[in-house]
This record gives sequence, C-alpha cells and structure tokens, in this order.
Amino acid sequence: MIRRRRSPALVLALLALVGCSEPESRPDEVARELFRLARERPRDPARVDALFELAPDDPRRAALGDTLDRLSEAAKPQVTDVQTMSDLRRTAVDLFAELPGGGIARYSIQLEAVDHVWKVRWIQGPDLA
Repeated sequence: MIRRRRSPALVLALLALVGCSEPESRPDEVARELFRLARERPRDPARVDALFELAPDDPRRAALGDTLDRLSEAAKPQVTDVQTMSDLRRTAVDLFAELPGGGIARYSIQLEAVDHVWKVRWIQGPDLA
C-alpha cells in the first residue's frame, strides 16, 4: 500500500466533507505524551486509559506495562514524520529517541481518532513486542 502525505489543511477539509471533526489534539503531541507517560512513576491509570482505551479484560493490557517500561528508557523523542492514512481516521507518527547506552532508536506509533481524541493503536520499535 502506498501512503501519501497529506497537508493538514487538506485532511481537515476532507474530514469536514465526510462529517467528521478534527480531534482535539495533534498526533505528534500524543506521541510525545506517550513517552512522557512511560517515564512517569507511578503511572496514572487514568492517563494510560486515556491514551490506549483498552478494555479491562483486553489481553494486551497485561503487556502494556512492559511496553511502557521499555519506552521509558528512550530519551528526547523527536518526531520525524506524521502521515495520515487513507481512511483519514488513522495517523502514523515516526520518531527517533536516544537510548541509554548511546545511539538512537526509531519508533513508529499508529493513532486512531476516536470521539475527537487520538488513541494509540500500536507501537513499533526496538525491543517492543
């Protein structure tokens, strides 16, 4: 599948045409918030739920703590690209972050607009399951 980059103005215009409104936050802000949340101790369960929207019995919930622990090791995340998917409800955010032993890691986070709020749907990066 070929992904085309769309300008924010075009995305907003297309969302208006199909009867959707723009989410309250920007995808790049949500991606950076994910890294801030990962470093937070103790983590606020309400903030975790707000970013992920996982049901209490969702099997992915058990692995979420481990994923956030791994993300907490990355520092100074820098957004390098934001791409809107063809359905206009999903967006991919690519970032680079510094690793504790030196070096840089690349992460990709897919977000979905749900009730005017971006929710994290998946995270890809080194050492993440």
